[in-house]
Amino acid sequence: MKINSEFISSRQFLKRFVIYILFVLDLKVLCSDTNNNITHLAFDGIRDGLPAAYGDFNSDELTDIFIITNNQQRVQILYGSSDSDQLFKPGFQCNFNHYDDRKITSVVPGDFDGDAFMDILITLEHEDRENYRDIFIIYGSDSEEFNCTEDTKKPVIKKMYGEPLVLDYNHDMSVDLFGLDHEKKRKFWIFGNRSKEPEVIDMEWHDQPVKNIRIPHSHAIVDINHDFNADLIISCEEGYEIWYGKPDKGFQFDQAIQLEKLQGPLLGLLSSGFYGQSVFMDVELEGRINMVVPVCWTSDCKNASLLVWDFNRKLYPYVVPISLKNPTTGDFWLFAHEKNQLYEETVTLRVGDFNLDGYPDILATLMHGGIKQTYLLKNEPYHGANHEKTLSRKFEVQWNNGFKDYGNNIIQGSFFDFYQDGTLDVILVQKNGNQYQPFAFRNSLDYDANFIKAIVLTGLKNKKSPSSMTPLGKHRRYYGSNLPGPRIEFNTTTQEGDKQHGTAAQLSQSAYCALQLPYTVFGLGRTPNFVDSLTVGLYTRHKHHSQVIPNSQIIVVPSPVDKPDQWQVQLFVTPSKLILKSVFAMSGVCLAILLIIIGLHFKEKREDKLEKLAEAHRFHFDAM
Repeated sequence: MKINSEFISSRQFLKRFVIYILFVLDLKVLCSDTNNNITHLAFDGIRDGLPAAYGDFNSDELTDIFIITNNQQRVQILYGSSDSDQLFKPGFQCNFNHYDDRKITSVVPGDFDGDAFMDILITLEHEDRENYRDIFIIYGSDSEEFNCTEDTKKPVIKKMYGEPLVLDYNHDMSVDLFGLDHEKKRKFWIFGNRSKEPEVIDMEWHDQPVKNIRIPHSHAIVDINHDFNADLIISCEEGYEIWYGKPDKGFQFDQAIQLEKLQGPLLGLLSSGFYGQSVFMDVELEGRINMVVPVCWTSDCKNASLLVWDFNRKLYPYVVPISLKNPTTGDFWLFAHEKNQLYEETVTLRVGDFNLDGYPDILATLMHGGIKQTYLLKNEPYHGANHEKTLSRKFEVQWNNGFKDYGNNIIQGSFFDFYQDGTLDVILVQKNGNQYQPFAFRNSLDYDANFIKAIVLTGLKNKKSPSSMTPLGKHRRYYGSNLPGPRIEFNTTTQEGDKQHGTAAQLSQSAYCALQLPYTVFGLGRTPNFVDSLTVGLYTRHKHHSQVIPNSQIIVVPSPVDKPDQWQVQLFVTPSKLILKSVFAMSGVCLAILLIIIGLHFKEKREDKLEKLAEAHRFHFDAM
């Protein structure tokens, strides 16, 4: 009876101990997940810095951040790090303070000379100001250093009106520019050898009356007719122009969208309200890239909407209403915009799948009573939709998101993947006087979601590129930099048996601090199934990849361009958080059981020893 009670007591102790260990492990995971503010890990010590662009400058497969500092007269690189205690490390910097008080307005990374090393385009205010820019290019090299002294002496393009769009005009895998010259004429600047000046090509004339380009503009290089060749979308003062990409090089005019001629509820838009920068996304997850434009029908912006164009269905846009009234306080907010202010010149949206459900969400900066704050506009189903007149999706402002914890005057938010785990985090920028301070928000999803992360590189090679050890494995850094315009799409089946078909364009916009990521993240929700197919296309050519493992990062090297069957594909799998948590939990349980077994073993040995001692000293009455 004594042995049985001890056995029951030991079993109860084991059960309680295991429950305690599981509780501690779960609490630890929960606490770590809810610690969203990781500014001390990402931007420790940075009190003045404007994130201007993202890219992998040193080809270590970690995304770097290009920031503008020193009163907008210095460009610095923050190198991505695999060290969990320091996500970024300060890198090289270039100063432009020898140009008096002229300020840097934007940064665009890309390979301009075709040597496979990433270069940096910098736009600097022209001495005449008035929206004119001087264009500088800081050329990269195998030493991962800048030649700032030489490259900042003279601009490669002097006095451009507005900022340029980065694209590949002649399909040679090195990036070129589209914009306006000093006479406000449309030009293409074709880059090649860095020792030569870029070739200047006039844009072809078309039979439509030439409209003035809007400043700031939201031009884009994106495939909208699904021929796997990027098209050129030009934003004008009165609407948009669509130029289809030619198979060999250049663009051909297709049609114009004039906002003042839109019918119905859009009538009078330009006279009484205003509209912001266009962005491009697959709103309904149907494999079609939509153009989305934020609009305010009145000057006070109490009546706001998103105009969504589906070019495969009709020329006129769908109107998606947005409620900017906070239901808790009753306050009306409006899209933030302020002339001659960086980030705030016009209404700007930034796109990313925040909750990894497959439907892209939006980050937007709103204002109320002088207070500015960035909010998430979540892409949600619209159950009352009439598919002929309305979309099946809508966008709801998430008034209780964690961005408010960073204080007021948050003027900009953009997506970023700090931990390379496929979950999109957020970089926020707070304005204090003339200083801009970045903050880091870690996105801790309360459920385990799957994703696909795709990167398309130029495929250019350079023999000077040394071997290097990266977080994804040892390789030679000759795949080049990211290319603007490739189309990426996927097909998969959900757990409910529904088909999903998503698509996106890589680096479709680059001017005015577009802050687009150099990769594409597709959320798959809780679907653990293999992705049926992933297709990557550019220059009218494409390649299918079937049965792609979820939670994987895919690097596509389209070389040679004219032979898609020879394109290189690298796949790296990222274990899901659920698997990692399960491993930690099971390891903790096994350790706890091992400790209990060891403890019971020593306890049994001690009891045996005491029993033998008692037996040795026992008085034998039979011997008497």
